[in-house]
Amino acid sequence: MIELLIAIAIFSFISVALYTSFSRTFSVSEEIDSQDSLHHSAKLAILIVSNEIKGAFLKSEAENPNLLFIGEDHGDFDSIRFNTFSHFRYLKNVKESDQNMINYYTEDEESGDFKKLVRREKVILDDKPDEGGSIFTLCNGVTKFNIKFCSGTK
Repeated sequence: MIELLIAIAIFSFISVALYTSFSRTFSVSEEIDSQDSLHHSAKLAILIVSNEIKGAFLKSEAENPNLLFIGEDHGDFDSIRFNTFSHFRYLKNVKESDQNMINYYTEDEESGDFKKLVRREKVILDDKPDEGGSIFTLCNGVTKFNIKFCSGTK
């Protein structure tokens, strides 16, 4: 009888140890998956922003005052607005060109803890670059969006 009680106690101890081990493994796995998803989202956002900046074009303001490349320094959360040839027409026979105006900026998330990187695309280039266009969130959980600008002389 004593042997049976000792065997049950050992079995219970091993069962609790296994449960604790698996429970911690699953919680760490979920945390790693969450961080991996956040890193993937950040890498994708950087890739999209850099590809669109590569397609940016400039002309003199005298030729067309609606073509622009403006970066604004707001500490750790900058914004950038520029014209580019990155527009993709999804619908056939739509009167749109490859040119568009892109604006990247940050807004507070609903939780208030972090910011989100927002992309605004305006397909019609007119004299109101701050109005209209389609807006969507590119990346959540942003802690910094700091852009470094070069003048080309450095």
